[in-house]
Amino acid sequence: MKKPIRIALLDKQTLFRQSLESLLSMKTHQEVIFSLSEIDELLQSLDPGMINLLIIDVSYLNENEWLKLSVLLHRFPEIRTMVVTEAVSTETFNRLLNNRISGYYSKNTDSSILLQAIDAICSINYLTQLQLGPKVRDQLTMRKFETQKRNRINEEIHFSRRELQVLQLICKEFLNEEIATKLKISVRTVETHRSRMIKKTNSKSILGVIMYALSTNKFKEF
Repeated sequence: MKKPIRIALLDKQTLFRQSLESLLSMKTHQEVIFSLSEIDELLQSLDPGMINLLIIDVSYLNENEWLKLSVLLHRFPEIRTMVVTEAVSTETFNRLLNNRISGYYSKNTDSSILLQAIDAICSINYLTQLQLGPKVRDQLTMRKFETQKRNRINEEIHFSRRELQVLQLICKEFLNEEIATKLKISVRTVETHRSRMIKKTNSKSILGVIMYALSTNKFKEF
């Protein structure tokens, strides 16, 4: 016989909370004790031993509510906490690591996977790491890859001093002919610098180059 799991649901999306409560009621060993929208309500009602699992959407928490969540988990160390949310981000992940959270799952997770995760989180005696749902893991991996790719691109792209001079004059709305006169180079050379910068940044136009240069502080290089 499976160990009874007494659950508190904390989510400001009433429809999702009610749907999850209905889903959990199908399991005889899982019982929803609280179904609330505000963490203050839970803090006021909770006594030791009343629940052993908190399922919460942290995307709605402000700084003060994050602090209250930390207080709750410190006051009731026996409670495992499972985050089920649409807010999947590296920032949220790092914050969960610092708040003794047991699981991090997306609201788009298949119901069977979610139910299995609840059982797993509550049955393991000592959780040594944050358990990630498959959709959360995929999204975090993709975002990590995108960040690494963006950092790699930023490191690899180098504008010459002349290219930056041309780009600054473009920002000042100088025409190619005016840039050529100002820098004492040919119009063809100006056009070549423009084309190279567009190609280097994989932009569709010089506007993309300007946005890239501003976002990466390229103008500080000379």
